[in-house]
Formats: sequence, C-alpha cells, structure tokens
Amino acid sequence: MFVRRCISRNLRGLFQSRDKFRSVCFASSPRGNEVPFHLSDPANVEGYVQELLEFTEEAEIMCEQNPRVCDGPLLLPKTDFDNMFDSLEKLKKQVQEQPGEATEAKVLQEVYSLAETTGEIFQAALFNWHHWTFYPLYDFLRPSERRYVELFCKHWGSDHHQYYFTDWKQKYRFSTYSYSHRIKGTTTNSSRFFVGVTNPQPQVAEAALTVMKERNIDAAQLMANPTLSFHSIGWDLEAGHFKLYLHVDDLSQLPEEFKSYIPDKTNPQLTMKNKIYDEMWKDLQHRDDALRNYGLLSFTWKSNNSSTVPSLHEKKLYTYVEDSVASSLVGVPEGVDYICLMTTNGDRGVVPQWDVSHLSQDPWDSVEWLPKISPLGKWIYDKYYSVGTHLDTIAWDSNANYTLYFPWE
Repeated sequence: MFVRRCISRNLRGLFQSRDKFRSVCFASSPRGNEVPFHLSDPANVEGYVQELLEFTEEAEIMCEQNPRVCDGPLLLPKTDFDNMFDSLEKLKKQVQEQPGEATEAKVLQEVYSLAETTGEIFQAALFNWHHWTFYPLYDFLRPSERRYVELFCKHWGSDHHQYYFTDWKQKYRFSTYSYSHRIKGTTTNSSRFFVGVTNPQPQVAEAALTVMKERNIDAAQLMANPTLSFHSIGWDLEAGHFKLYLHVDDLSQLPEEFKSYIPDKTNPQLTMKNKIYDEMWKDLQHRDDALRNYGLLSFTWKSNNSSTVPSLHEKKLYTYVEDSVASSLVGVPEGVDYICLMTTNGDRGVVPQWDVSHLSQDPWDSVEWLPKISPLGKWIYDKYYSVGTHLDTIAWDSNANYTLYFPWE
C-alpha cells in the first residue's frame, strides 16, 4: 500500500534508465523514504515536471490501447495529448535552460495548473482502463460513489502537488489509490480498489460521508476523532465489502481499542497465520522500536441481504516496519523493499504485505516475485506493464493464493 514513483518512461512506455533522472527525481530517495521537498530548488521542479510527463504518457497509452478509455465511463477533461506534451516539454526545457526562473511565481503557477489537469486525466484514464480491462467497476457503483470517484480524480492532481511541495507531512505516506487482484487458483477478484487523498481535501471527505450515509454507515464520530484523518474509501464489489481508511499520524495516539492491533513486542498475543514467516515474526517481536510511528486504520462493512444496515465485518491496522529493522530481519523474502504488516481483528491475525523491489529496466528481472506467481498473475502483470507501470505490493500465501496491488506510484 505504500508507494512512490521515480522512474522515467518515454512516450510509448519503454523503460529508460532510472539513473538518467536520478539527480532530479525527488532527490532520488528510495521509494517512500523521503520528506516533501521544496520549490526553492529548480532540480525539484524539473523532477516534478518529469513526473507529470510520465502520468500523461501512461494516460495516452491507455487510451491508445483501448479507445473506449477516453470515452468513459468517467469523463476525461477535454484532452489533446499533443498539446499536453508540448506544454510539459516546453516547461521542462525552460526549467533546464533557465533554472533561475524555475522558482518564480509564474512558473510555479503553471506547474500547479498542469498538475491539476494531468492528475485528473491520469486518474480518470486509469479507472476507465481498469473498468474495460479487468472489471466493470463503474457499473456496480451507486450514484454517490460515482460522484466521489469523480471528485477524487478532480482533486488528486492538487493533492499530489501539495504533498510533494509542502511540509504538510514530513514523513512517509500510504498510497492514495490502488487496484488489487486477489488470485485463488485459476480465479481472480479484480473488483477491489480504493481512492483517496493525502492532504486535507474537505470536498472529498464530505463526499465520502455522503456515500456512507446512503449506505447506512455511521462513521461521523470516527472521522471527527482528532487523532485520525480521512484517507480514502474502497470497495470489494464481488464480496459486497465497503471500506473506510483513516490515517493515524502517531501510533501512541491510537484510540485505546486499537492499541492491541500494534504488531510489536507490546502485544505478544498476536500471531502470524502463515507459518512460512514464523522466523521473521519471532525476530520482529523481540525488537525495540520496530515500527514506524504512523499507521492506517481500516474498517470493512459487508452488505447484508436481510437488512438495509451493513454489518461491520473487519477492522484492520496497517503499519510499516522501520527500514533499519527490516533490513536485518531473518526470513524476509528476496525482492522486498519495505514491509507492511496488516493486523486484523479476525482469524487472519497479522498478514505481511511486501513492497516489491524495482532495480532494473527489465520488468522480469526487476521483481524477484515474478517467477513465483501463476500464469494468471503474470497475465495481469503484463497488462499493467503494457501501459507503463509496475507491480507495487504483493500479499503472498502460496502460488495458488496471493494478492497483487497496482500500480507502482
């Protein structure tokens, strides 16, 4: 669930060397291991414009791969990709050739404006592409939920810009969008996704409250908790699940009822159901300060055919293992950058989710996991790679039971 993008692609999605833009691409920090940088550095502005070019490239490839993507179900802003590329390339060239002007107000306003437009186009195209490629998501959403997704697309560009160019969160962050595929044997559930924001976006949060009110879910008290902040809502349409995610800035301020979910030495009663990770789990539970000091709470409601009020199906807490601890744990699979631990209130216990490594231009060399996954999983992976993106996270039980999370942001 924890992602960030720092890889360059050309117009048709062919991967170039990451090193080529290492000096300008978000200070070249490891994925997620950075604080927001400032607009006072021209290199940061250039790197961000490169980021917008990549989003535009991917959106265009999705539309070319399936022309229906540009026609709906979500409406893309009126898009002339040639003009978009011209504007972004012109701005990038200006920043490169005249770095002294890169941080002037006029240039920064143009960056912000292009971020808004690019973000909306990219997110709407990604939703539509998933709708036409894997599962007709839009057809199963209520009108209020469709409105929420539209607002997310509209505000995502400014949210993305605000995160990277302000000090709103000088820390790690969780993904603001994800499309996942739960694979069991030869079947897959591709109806799972969530979308949301990092920074406070009142319109998006209010739209989420409207969705929950129509679903007869009373979450106002949860969302009013000063120690929590709205992050996103999500769906597992096939399972009839609806989800709310709330960000926890400081685990020490976690509401009391959830402190028993923290997967560290203070909660020895917790177990990891998948015994192949026993060695890692035992090692982790003996470590001090093993976790990053933030998390994500998740609440899942299940539709009940016999009632108009859904039942609370599951509560979860997502936390991340500190990098210094993760790098020295025994039993961690190869091809892992970061370790997320999902603690549930049910019989699933603690479930590890692996943020996969991306170290090469060749996708089949860059992810250690790919040789392990089944033909169905490889088919899904190839679909994403065909539009210029990668696998982000994997939850692994076996070759016949695992979940893939896309895209690598």
